Parts: sequence; C-alpha cells; structure tokens
Amino acid sequence: MKKLFRSILLIVNLLFVALLLGSTLAGVCKPSHFVAFSFLSYGYFIFLLVNVLFILIWLFMGRWEFLVSLVAILVRYPFLPLFFQLGGTPNPPSPEECPDADIVKMMTFNVHGFHGPDDSLSADTGAAMFLQLVRENSPDILCLQEYFSPHGVNATDSLEAMGYIHRYGPNGYGLIILSKFPFSYVDPNPDPAHFCVEVNHDRHPFYVCSVHLNSYQLDGEDKEGLEAIMHGSTDTAKAKRIYRKFRRTIFSHEHQWENSLSPLVDGKMKPLVVLGDFNDTPASYLYQMMSRNRVDSYPERGGGFCPPYHGPFPDFRIDHVFHSPDIHALSYRRIKSDASDHYPILVSLDMKKH
Repeated sequence: MKKLFRSILLIVNLLFVALLLGSTLAGVCKPSHFVAFSFLSYGYFIFLLVNVLFILIWLFMGRWEFLVSLVAILVRYPFLPLFFQLGGTPNPPSPEECPDADIVKMMTFNVHGFHGPDDSLSADTGAAMFLQLVRENSPDILCLQEYFSPHGVNATDSLEAMGYIHRYGPNGYGLIILSKFPFSYVDPNPDPAHFCVEVNHDRHPFYVCSVHLNSYQLDGEDKEGLEAIMHGSTDTAKAKRIYRKFRRTIFSHEHQWENSLSPLVDGKMKPLVVLGDFNDTPASYLYQMMSRNRVDSYPERGGGFCPPYHGPFPDFRIDHVFHSPDIHALSYRRIKSDASDHYPILVSLDMKKH
C-alpha cells in the first residue's frame, strides 16, 4: 500500500513539475504558435509553491524524490525574483546620499477613473485621494492610465498648480504623461495603447514611453467565475467565456508587441524608460520580450510580493517599469491607495549614464 501511495504521489509530483516548467516557456514560443505556455504562465507562482510543498512531503518521508521538484525549481530559478524579492529599497535616496546621481522620480498609476477597487467610489473622492498621494510623494513625472478630470475636483488644474505644467496625451484623458520637466519631442503618431516623449532634462535628456495594453475585459460575472474556479467549483459555460477572453487578450498582446510596441522601444530612442499597465505577468510572452534589452526596476530595487492590482486575478505584477541598461534604479515602491483598482508604483532612477 505504501509503495502504491508513493507511486501515485510521484506521478502527481511529476505533473506539477511539468506544469512549473511549462509555465516558464511562454517567452520562447509565440502565443500564436502554441498558446498553452501563455496560459500556464499565469500559474507559475502557484506551481512553484506546490512543488515546494512536494519537497517538504518527500523530505518528511525521508525519500530521495524531493530532488525531482528541487531540480525543477533550480533550473527555472531566475523566474522567482520576478515575483518575490527579499529586502528592497522602497524610499528614494536624498541628494546627500547619492551626490553624483541624477535622480528622477517617476510614478505609474492606472487610476481607473478614480472609482476605487470595486467601482463604488465617487470620482471626486478618488481624485482627491489621488492628488493627496501625488503631493506626499512628489514624483517628477506621472504616467497615468484611465485618467480623466472629474467636474467636482479638477485634477488637471490641481496638478498644474503642483508643477506638472507639461502634459501629453492624444485625447487629454485615458493614457497621459504629466511632467515637471519640458518635452523636446512628442510622438507624432501616438497609439492609444502607448506613446513616447523626450524629456528635456538639463543634465541627461531621456525618453519616456507610457503603456496601457489591452485588458482582459473581465466583468463582475467573470470575476465571480474565476473566484469559483480557484476554489474548486466549475461552471463550463463561464469557464469557456473566461478562456476566450484570456485567449483574445494573449493574442492581442502579441500583436501589439510585434506590430507597434517593439518597433518603438527597440528603436533609436535612448536612454529610455517604459512604464505603465502592461496587463501581463512576469512569466508572459510580452514581459519576456520587453525584458530582453531592458531592465525591470522591481528585481533591481523592489521588495516583497507586491502585485499592483487589487482584483483576484491576475494577482501578480501586471504594471511594470523597464529602463535602458545604462540607467540605474535607486528605489522601487508600491503605494497603498484605494483611489483605484490598481496601486501606484513609484521609482527613483539615476539618469546618469553608467
């Protein structure tokens, strides 16, 4: 009986090893060629934890099979720091601490129309919370998604009074960049999902690309369905609907990357900071493409397990701050806020070329 139990346990263990390895392969295979890896990428951290559990079970039993999961984890270990970090540097350094650095603070925030985590917040209340957050942290550059200025609380005028007199956005709402520094170039053909500006910073001019890629378009019923699936309940019709939405979004991200975002960020604009709501996790195809020639600020200076999205899924980092290798991140912090269904991310970067 014990032998049969161990055999079944090993088979299940091997299954989760395969799932763990498969969840890290989205970056080597386009979704349009084989979409299964992209779907598995959403489960990387869960598969990792299950494999850690198997290691503990085998060790408790005094069996060598603990090596099966251990080897799999070690082989794909580079993915772990993309999801969880110990330590980190949450607070921007002072000029006295880094006298030779050219420090620029940037914030990316999907403000969700200032309607709070569950759409129950009034836009005026959410905008007031947002403005207070900006006053307290005083970033030099704001990259906002799903932005508009409510009638009761004129966020635009308030931001101008705080020094954000330089702004660019195709429509004046939605995706927008606000800056205390002037722009010497703005994207002449902005895409609704991303565009670039050149910041005329005295010491070291640089480019900023603000991003808001296609979302999953999950409504309340879809989110309830996801919660039910994660708790072991299944509804075939709801599951198929959610599957189709995820599949559509995965393919749209591949299309957006290859046809518009890649030519933009892989071009001649250097140094470059690319930040915003990518709506994709660190194990995804899109993230792996973005990180090939750029550095993610979170593994550099982030700490803890800090997803910027409030919702139940994807409960991982889907908002990112990438930068050219010749720029250094000095701090990274996710800020708690109930103004939106996302949390803002504040980074300080040393724009001095290294």
